[in-house]
Amino acid sequence: SKFLGEGGKGGIHYIETMPGVAHEDVRVSIVCLHGFGASSGSFRTSMQAISDKCQARLVAIDMPGFGLTERPKTGLGGSLEGYNAMQSLDQVIEKLELGAVGEPIVVVGHSLGGLVAASYLAKNDTKASGAVLLAPAIVPSVRRPGSGGMGRVLAASVTAICVYSLQLTLLLLRPLITLILRLCVYRKAFWETGLASAYHDPSKVTPQTLVAYRQASRVKGWDVGLLRFARFRMTGGLGLFGLLKRAFEHGRHEASPTLTEKLAASGKSVLIVHGKSDRVIPARNSQSLSQAVGGDYVEYDACGHNPMEECDERYAEDVSRFVKEKIVKASQASS
Repeated sequence: SKFLGEGGKGGIHYIETMPGVAHEDVRVSIVCLHGFGASSGSFRTSMQAISDKCQARLVAIDMPGFGLTERPKTGLGGSLEGYNAMQSLDQVIEKLELGAVGEPIVVVGHSLGGLVAASYLAKNDTKASGAVLLAPAIVPSVRRPGSGGMGRVLAASVTAICVYSLQLTLLLLRPLITLILRLCVYRKAFWETGLASAYHDPSKVTPQTLVAYRQASRVKGWDVGLLRFARFRMTGGLGLFGLLKRAFEHGRHEASPTLTEKLAASGKSVLIVHGKSDRVIPARNSQSLSQAVGGDYVEYDACGHNPMEECDERYAEDVSRFVKEKIVKASQASS
């Protein structure tokens, strides 16, 4: 358990495993991003196995607003930039010098973390060579034909106003919402019920798993941080004027490529893993996504929304095989 802050205190919290070889022999770096309401602990049981199989340096982080990561303080209506998950991922890669010796970088993301991982891989300046998406919260989509016009500007502006109003409602109702969050999250039964619904076999929810999910409530300001993260996801940290300006710019031009289209055009290797019994995000969503982006797809029988926990051994095998065959070999061939 480590922190990126000065002197190893505060800032982004992460856990790390190294292979059973010297540091200079690391062949690939892997960064793991958890889902909403979870933490780096979601990946703990399989991390060492993947590190050993791939000769990988594996880092799992607590995204801003979750786990033990420090909650940035913002005043009323202040900047939410400290809750930018993409910025946190960039910071981790830079400060830990991942990829510094020429080894490829793979991003792994579960659910909401899958959306962040895919967005990072699709960036023009990404440092990642591939991604593993676990039950990703991504809706496969393509651009609608047609150029920009006043109709699109109006529709985009209405959407922007609705988004801003929703996040403003979260801000204004913060005392009530945080009270409700505390009443729920401090109860062990809340996590037991929630995880049972996410698993195919609730008996696989171990006491260690419950501890990993409940640890966030021990961090000062966890409830407010959760709301700030949600508000940033809605607005991208923009105010009403910024949202309307973005809507106007997007509306008057031809639609930009969707995330699905960007992934397909990137040519980067993608593995999508999904549990057949997932009741949170149906497996057919990932089936469609894998076809759209041209990625590899693996579906687990008798598995729910959390394959890296419920089917950790198979998950470690599949991820290790993908990393070695699609990422490491390609990196070695190009060097």
